[in-house]
Amino acid sequence: MPCPCPAGRLSQQQFREIEKEAARQTVSGLLYHAVISKELDVDLSPNDAVRVLTTDTRLRFTNKKIDDALISLTRLLQSRNIRFVVVKGQTIAALYPEPYCREPGDIDFYVWPEDFSRARHTIEAAWHIEMKESEEQHISFTYDGVLFEMHFLLLKLYSRRRQEAFDRMIAASRPTLIHVGDAEVPVLDEIPNIVYTFAHLWYHFVELGVGLRQLCDLAILINRSFPCDLDEKCLQARTASLIATLDSLEMRGAFAIVECVMHDYLGLTRLPLPVSRSVQAMSGIMTKRIFKYGNFGKYGRNGQRGEWKFYVRLLADRIITILRFRNYDKKELTARLIKEVPSKMWRVISGRAAED
Repeated sequence: MPCPCPAGRLSQQQFREIEKEAARQTVSGLLYHAVISKELDVDLSPNDAVRVLTTDTRLRFTNKKIDDALISLTRLLQSRNIRFVVVKGQTIAALYPEPYCREPGDIDFYVWPEDFSRARHTIEAAWHIEMKESEEQHISFTYDGVLFEMHFLLLKLYSRRRQEAFDRMIAASRPTLIHVGDAEVPVLDEIPNIVYTFAHLWYHFVELGVGLRQLCDLAILINRSFPCDLDEKCLQARTASLIATLDSLEMRGAFAIVECVMHDYLGLTRLPLPVSRSVQAMSGIMTKRIFKYGNFGKYGRNGQRGEWKFYVRLLADRIITILRFRNYDKKELTARLIKEVPSKMWRVISGRAAED
């Protein structure tokens, strides 16, 4: 795990080491913004300065393009009274102090079941596109160079009881609005949004790995719902609501591990949740994995994608991770061990793992 950022002026070598880690964690935009705004004092070479400014400009342009596409989608669906919410991505970026320093991705949105078919036909007709066949959770399409994923299932779980509880949470959520540009974009209500963003992060961590960007996104949502100036009565009520939702999904232990990582290792938000010694120990293990494997597990693994040895090691690593963290998310991780792992094993044996 890398050392904490040194105090004082950073040398060129120190900056490049931090820059390399930021790229692995998909937070280069946050680092470059800190340099440009002089929150970090860095001894930049001319080449470093050009790279910082060029990347910052590219991120701003890309974020603006994705924002414009999101605004177009929002206005189209709202004009047809189609119920939907946008998750992750630009709706969380909008809450950052400097939205365009967050590294962007695609646009994920969920359409209520009764409106899904109408939403699909509306988008295809208005944007003159043809959507791909359904995947496990969504239909993908590209418009104006931006990738969209229209979800009919926000999170695929292997525990049937857990899936039913999660789907009930989404169905009961009353969407709220977040400003993106001059549009009001519907998003999940605050507590369901925190829980969904956490669960998405957690299962990506179990499967492959996550970067610091995902943790920063979760911290931004928590900070929005639990600001420092929140009075004690509201704090207790919101904490109780969060705990009740996590308990309904039997995920309080897993959430405590992630929250402990954010506070103890990254200096981010701390919620008034009890933390045991075992949770603290597991948060240390999780942190090491985050810095070892980086964003979605793209780094630190032996072998090359496409080689069978790579997928054997990846599968073995996934099994070890499930067994190690199973006590903190018992039903779902046990279900994955029983249902998901054998199918992944068969794909490795049959040579089809590279398709995943």
